[in-house]
Amino acid sequence: MECKYILYLGRGDQRKNINGLIKAFRILKQKYQIPHKLILAGPNIGYSVTRDIENDVIFTGYVADSRKWHLLKNAEVFVSPSFYEGFGITVLESQKVGTPVVASSTSSFPEVLRDSALLINPYHPTEIAEAIHKVLSNENLRNELIKKGYENVQRFSWPKCAEETLKVITS
Repeated sequence: MECKYILYLGRGDQRKNINGLIKAFRILKQKYQIPHKLILAGPNIGYSVTRDIENDVIFTGYVADSRKWHLLKNAEVFVSPSFYEGFGITVLESQKVGTPVVASSTSSFPEVLRDSALLINPYHPTEIAEAIHKVLSNENLRNELIKKGYENVQRFSWPKCAEETLKVITS
């Protein structure tokens, strides 16, 4: 039987706010005693965690594409608490496979996600924790985010991107 987990997938850059996510996870463990693990998947993620949660935080390092899709599909929630994000394709990849998303209310995320995810202030670990807990504990909200996520991802495709880019170039 696989464990339940919260997923972050991406690089370990400072702007990705991994420290804020780890603090939020610690709040979830202390306040709600959730059974979940926190999987931090991607290159260059090397953060320290406190002893009370060290057995519940998993650093995978780089993951191959096939494993990436498995991680995304089986996560209880995908979290992207970035301070700044250029586009954030992993949030759309999560929605594509039916995983609800909690993401920052900063930079491109509000435009990319609209109302299909819970948007949080990345500077407040408590707010991140509360949003994650809502997704984990409220089945109606979870199902609504999954449904809206499937609808949202339909707005994006490589052929549509190429077509719109061509219009801009040729006009």
